[in-house]
Amino acid sequence: MPAMVLAGEYDLTVDRVKIDTGDFVKEGIGYNGASPGPVMRFKEGENVRINVTNNLDEMTSIHWHGLILPFNQDGVPGISFPGIKQAYTIFAESMGRSGYARATLAPEEGMEAAVPQLRDPARLTMADMSGMPGMDHGNMAGMDHGDMDMNSSEGMSGMDHSNMEGMDHGSMAMGKGGQSDPFYAKGSGLVPTAANGGKFLSYADLKAQDPLYEDREPTREIELRLTGNMERYTWSINGVKYEDADPIRLKYGERVRFKFVNETMMTHPMHLHGVWSILDVGADQWNPIKHTVSVQPGTTVYMETEVDAPAGMFRKVIVEGGPESTQAKTDVIAKDGGEV
Repeated sequence: MPAMVLAGEYDLTVDRVKIDTGDFVKEGIGYNGASPGPVMRFKEGENVRINVTNNLDEMTSIHWHGLILPFNQDGVPGISFPGIKQAYTIFAESMGRSGYARATLAPEEGMEAAVPQLRDPARLTMADMSGMPGMDHGNMAGMDHGDMDMNSSEGMSGMDHSNMEGMDHGSMAMGKGGQSDPFYAKGSGLVPTAANGGKFLSYADLKAQDPLYEDREPTREIELRLTGNMERYTWSINGVKYEDADPIRLKYGERVRFKFVNETMMTHPMHLHGVWSILDVGADQWNPIKHTVSVQPGTTVYMETEVDAPAGMFRKVIVEGGPESTQAKTDVIAKDGGEV
């Protein structure tokens, strides 16, 4: 039996549903996720408010036999009135699936669309790296993880990250989205899948609406290899621990291009305190501005930084030159830098 509801204010959704006749099952249109939909009982003379949310991919309408509605709320979409437009949910999960942010994209104020369930968190193991070209962790020459030099990644056979096929973010040779997203290693199987048949959005889809900096060539490039030991959970840059590394010296006013080569199977968020970073997605002056750039396992990512303030974080960073106020702050902030 259809569910009974009381008079007053009602919420109806128009959905694609499975209709089981007993002889066959076929897709159709239902209300509140079922067909037939709920029974609504009204009393003569009362005012009733019905909020309708269209979850279909096209315009729709609800027609009420025996009840007179204004023409712009009844009839055939596109003829007597425009129709009930659909709303969309913009849904962003946290990486650990501990929460989400959501918004509604709709043609009218007050419309809402369904909110999907959080997916199970992705669990990465050593096997997740086996599909990457030249990165067979089951048989990597010279890589005895039980007795390896924790501060070095030398001897990693077959891992020429300067020439990883399809991972040159400067030219963005690979297409956006899907299984060939340029910000996920080709063949790794780590490219996320959007829930409910939606489109997965990645860094490759970002564009700056209003560029913060003028488009100019970088002064120089600094390559930082993200290294470490997965089993012992120790991390380094260029095979050197933070306390043993020389500081990175930047000149005030220059534009530096950072090349991050992730040689681990961990996602590393790279971050410079005090300055913005321009993520290279192949959009030139429309490249987006980021504060933190996540570098996925087995990938190479480029970002450019306008050195217009003191900075620090993934290495001890010293900004030389600039206004006296800037120089005075530099040493203090740079010493607060840490390692990934």
